[in-house]
Amino acid sequence: MQSGCQVTAVCRSNYSVAKQNGFTLDSALFGNHIRLRPRVVRRVKEVEGTIFDYVLVATKAFPGTSPSTADLLKPAIKIGYTSIVILQNGIGIENEYESLYPLNTIISCVVNLHATQHSPAVVQMGLSQLLELGVLESHGLHEMNDNPPERATTFSSLILRGGGKANVFQNIQPRRWRKLLINASWNPVCALTRLDDATVLRSCPEAIVYIRRLMSEIINVAHSLGHYSVSQADAEEVLNAIIDRSSMCGHEPSMSSDVRRRRPMEIEAILGNTIRIAKANSIKVTNLEGLYVLLCGLSLGLD
Repeated sequence: MQSGCQVTAVCRSNYSVAKQNGFTLDSALFGNHIRLRPRVVRRVKEVEGTIFDYVLVATKAFPGTSPSTADLLKPAIKIGYTSIVILQNGIGIENEYESLYPLNTIISCVVNLHATQHSPAVVQMGLSQLLELGVLESHGLHEMNDNPPERATTFSSLILRGGGKANVFQNIQPRRWRKLLINASWNPVCALTRLDDATVLRSCPEAIVYIRRLMSEIINVAHSLGHYSVSQADAEEVLNAIIDRSSMCGHEPSMSSDVRRRRPMEIEAILGNTIRIAKANSIKVTNLEGLYVLLCGLSLGLD
């Protein structure tokens, strides 16, 4: 909206408040009590016939569900025109969109953003704010050459015009695996212990050793796919960032928040898909498999 775009938001539990009052953003970067008033609808079907340049998918990622999120988007997608921006965590989550929309540009986006909706349509955002994005080329529509596709650069420019940060990559998948260093280690551990990351670190000397072991397994799987830029140095960088702020405050990952609120967790998108890729490439991920089993059990207990 800040960049001059017409925005439509599909809301669920916060629909009534967002429809009546819009959204309130308290941001460490942009200031407090920022009011945003997009068009608000309850279902995608309500916008059928509207032509969108971009459709942003900011829901939780639950691959394998029926109907899929990709299915539900159909009324908002003009085949061959609308670009689909996937702002979700996990690995392999683009597959259902590629399958359903082979003629559309699909932009995979890694979200580095600390934001929490504390009450309906009231969002608190921290200092971290960066989007990393790239166009998927697996369906053969895009000649990457030396320059990112126009749809990606245009979307990035809209984010920049609105005051945000967005970097475009020729190959976004290594950035997804780098984000997974956090999502597949801290998210499950904090969800299972009901602790924030700083408290986990303080719990015992072995905690940091265990987190490093999880990250090493993730790196090995990334390397099996040829993503050699994902390294132990990346793991140490993200780990040191948590250590540096742990003396001041801890952070509750989204999966931990889901457990506390008895909501479904992104187990398959973050861990399940990673483990399946590891098995297909004969990579041992014993520690990740242990977390997966425990989280699946915990998930049954939340139903």
